[in-house]
Amino acid sequence: MRTKVLTINSALPEPDKIAEAGRVIRQGGLVIFPTETVYGIAADANNPEAMERLIAVKQRSADKRFSILISQRGIIDNYSCYTEPNLYKLIDKYWPGPLTVIVPSRTPGETVGIRMPDHTIALKLVEESGCTIAAPSANLENKKAPTNVHEALEDLDGKVEIAIDGGPVDFGISSTIVDFT
Repeated sequence: MRTKVLTINSALPEPDKIAEAGRVIRQGGLVIFPTETVYGIAADANNPEAMERLIAVKQRSADKRFSILISQRGIIDNYSCYTEPNLYKLIDKYWPGPLTVIVPSRTPGETVGIRMPDHTIALKLVEESGCTIAAPSANLENKKAPTNVHEALEDLDGKVEIAIDGGPVDFGISSTIVDFT
């Protein structure tokens, strides 16, 4: 398999291209995409086959959890019942943006990392996919996170269905993580 590269305008993402990438995710495929921090890989977090494939592609330990992306602040309530005011003060100030919060999951005894990226393509992709998006960085485990699509494809070409080229990222480092547990 050769990875299809879609060049998408970050300022005005083409709806047909975002729809194609969202469809691939819903069907269990993997999509490389830009955020403001680094390039990530999107997979349907509720699809066991997609998640197994994501673990294999990343060469990552199966016991290491993946953060999820959301496109609207209020959606955090779908994943966590954590209601402490400090959480909402923080996300009100820094979302959308390079902040991942770890909160107790709605599944008893588990936690979940949640982030709302500040990147038009990423937000549109999350919305279009219509599913919960697991989104680690688009690199092999223990390698530098990519800041453009070409770096992501160095190790992942042929291992994912689509790579979105939205140009270089703004920050070039992973998001800050705040653990509320």
